[in-house]
Amino acid sequence: VGSGFAADPVECPCTLGAVVDIALAYQVTVYDETFLEVAQRMRAPLATLDDSLRRAALAAGVALLQGGEGD
Repeated sequence: VGSGFAADPVECPCTLGAVVDIALAYQVTVYDETFLEVAQRMRAPLATLDDSLRRAALAAGVALLQGGEGD
């Protein structure tokens, strides 16, 4: 019985050390930085309501997905 979800494996050219360095530079958690790194690599907008991650995305030149009640 399947879950209905399919994995889409993507090779990550980044290293944990690079992610940690960027997280420190933007003052976000490593967890948040992984979302930022994926958005950068895939040239995709980032969807988040987290203020620090939004600031980091803007500083990194990553577009933010607009919409929702808070915007």
